[in-house]
Amino acid sequence: VEVSIYTPSQCNRQSWKVRLYKGDRKDFILNHQYGNAGFGKSINLVLFVTGLMSSFSHKARHGARIDGALFAMSLMYALHDLGLGTCPLNTSYTILEEHKLRKEINLSFAEEPIMMIGVGHLKDEFVIANSPKKNIKDILIYDEI
Repeated sequence: VEVSIYTPSQCNRQSWKVRLYKGDRKDFILNHQYGNAGFGKSINLVLFVTGLMSSFSHKARHGARIDGALFAMSLMYALHDLGLGTCPLNTSYTILEEHKLRKEINLSFAEEPIMMIGVGHLKDEFVIANSPKKNIKDILIYDEI
């Protein structure tokens, strides 16, 4: 986390927060994440990245999400550099599910859930999903006059 503090931030607002969950609390928080059913038990700890909405005006309402996502990426790279495996886990909720989560972990509405990151020790050999990446021609758009 200390390395990730140097992540670029809009106007240097550094609106991110990280909550660390392990043990029973890790299992508890993973029950609020939909997508870890096949591997959740092998996760050693969960980092929950949030962004402070109060750091941005209504004109920059996406700022906390952007800064939080950049921070989460830096955090994952830093953890990989330490030899740990990470997996980004979405925080996509219905309104009711989000309210339940906020109440259960005492997360104020001033903080926006960005993502959870599963962290664990890597095996020497393992199987991962191999999704083909898009071609650069499908991503890069030249703006020519």
